[in-house]
Amino acid sequence: MSEAAELWIQCSRNIPGVLPHGRSLRHKVLHNDHSFQGPELMRTRIPEGVSDEEAGPIMCGGVTAYTACKRSGVRPGQWIVMPGAGGGLGHLGVQYAKAMGMRVIAIDGGPEKEKLCKQLGAEHFLDFEKTKDLPGEVMKITTYGAHGVIVTAASKEGYATAPHFLRPGGTLVVVGLPKDETVIAGAPPIMLALRRLNVVGSVTGTLKDTEEALDFTARGLVHPILTKGTLHDVDKFCKLMGAGKLPGRAVLKVAA
Repeated sequence: MSEAAELWIQCSRNIPGVLPHGRSLRHKVLHNDHSFQGPELMRTRIPEGVSDEEAGPIMCGGVTAYTACKRSGVRPGQWIVMPGAGGGLGHLGVQYAKAMGMRVIAIDGGPEKEKLCKQLGAEHFLDFEKTKDLPGEVMKITTYGAHGVIVTAASKEGYATAPHFLRPGGTLVVVGLPKDETVIAGAPPIMLALRRLNVVGSVTGTLKDTEEALDFTARGLVHPILTKGTLHDVDKFCKLMGAGKLPGRAVLKVAA
């Protein structure tokens, strides 16, 4: 009985849809019954039409991106900005936001990322390598600023500029985790106070969020862009990720 994917889902205390006590649940995709192994309360069935190689990324980066979209509070027809939109989390966030009716402004670097983001549903793309005034461009597009920003890029620059994309009352969702612990997500207190900005964190979702994230894929609305390889490609993929050049998510085949 071979395993197709394995991941950890961090559960939060006393949140509907997860187990109490803040425990981590270990789930394994099995080929024989197309479900996740474990005690009954921990199982999440993979819907028909969702392959194992899609389910792994969706139940990791997918549910993270989906929950971040929900945490943003952005409603259908409203603007959301996504720095790092062409990356592993960002490209899923673009799709979930689009499927939820949001108007997406994607930010990333290079023509390949632009092509990808627009194919996935971004209404506008801003290339940070070419655009000198990103907040100014967002204001031109939205008039008053975006209703939400989801920062999936784990960079100091991403968090420094994100609050300036927002309109009064807008929400910044913190997802990307920089290695540099001195990086702060937020803005000067006077800016937060006068513009009534919100800053919220989002790591992953509940079991219910996971089922909802998978349902988008089952309905053909969200699909991870997969860069496939074997264990021999690990070093190459890591270098591409470090350079921000890996499209979507990497999937490695480790068994026949």
